[in-house]
Amino acid sequence: MLAELRRAMPQQDFIYLGDNANAPYGTRSPEEVTALTQAAIERLFAEGCALVLIACNTASALALRKLQQEWLPQAAPDHRILGVFVPLIEALTGRGWRDAPGRARITSAAFFATPATVASGAFTREAKRLAPNLTIIEQGCPGLVDAIEAGGSFDAIVNEAAAKALKNATPRPRFWAAPIIPTPRQRFARRCPMQRRSYRSRRSSRRASPLISNDTRNFKAAPEASAV
Repeated sequence: MLAELRRAMPQQDFIYLGDNANAPYGTRSPEEVTALTQAAIERLFAEGCALVLIACNTASALALRKLQQEWLPQAAPDHRILGVFVPLIEALTGRGWRDAPGRARITSAAFFATPATVASGAFTREAKRLAPNLTIIEQGCPGLVDAIEAGGSFDAIVNEAAAKALKNATPRPRFWAAPIIPTPRQRFARRCPMQRRSYRSRRSSRRASPLISNDTRNFKAAPEASAV
């Protein structure tokens, strides 16, 4: 995700913060996820970040809206917090986040995520707000994050989740939506309690990636705190 952001917004500086000490979030309660997410955001605000992008489906589903609506207006009204659902939903539906509700380009999709993300129902709720005709089949993948972090094979977990999603799916999903699973080369070589990295701006002539929501690029001109 960081690589796509740097390509889309080469004029921006970035700070990456990874809360490895408390991962995975997908097995924690909403209260725990909200507290951990708020603590990470406060640290990034203290580092000078005006916009924080939460690259975690669980935090986006369980904590983001509460923090946007109840905490941010008093704590840091000139800052913004966005999650990862918006670009995925835009790609899935073929519609922009600011568009009026309408028909998606597909009628059904399967969404794979942590059990906590699926239990929240947040992805289906937000996707259907933009595209009411879309049927979402959400399937939890317990153990997937642990398997990825351990560096082992997670094919069996993915295959089992896909089989469960398809078992009683009517109509059959035509699109699979899931968090990006990193390749071994993309994984960090060593693990530490909290990772923080700074990235200075880098000019680039490459076209902005469609994986990045326009709401992210134009965050300064979009004050409302509703995008997830």
